[in-house]
Amino acid sequence: MIDDETIETIARRVVQLLRAEPDDSAAPRLVSASVIAERFEVSRQWVYENANRLGAVRLGTGARPRLRFDPVLAASLLEDRAGAKSGPARGERQPLTSDRLDLIPLRGL
Repeated sequence: MIDDETIETIARRVVQLLRAEPDDSAAPRLVSASVIAERFEVSRQWVYENANRLGAVRLGTGARPRLRFDPVLAASLLEDRAGAKSGPARGERQPLTSDRLDLIPLRGL
């Protein structure tokens, strides 16, 4: 049988736990471009150039807001794009077409 003092101690602890903030461990942890670059073995510059593709979250509204990434989402987006990739395999040359080139306009010819 549990005595009144033990019951009171348990009740106080339960109240403390109920008042505590919810566990945020299930929320995605956002990381910097450097972490993403290291994890996917690419340069930081590549991460910034592909920020939208990687699902970047912009912190702030200035001209150069800080970027943060959810690594799980970034991996998923990269995997989806890799599966749908229609370009040439690595090392293969893709033929140059006028829609891929910025041509200098010729005048007076």
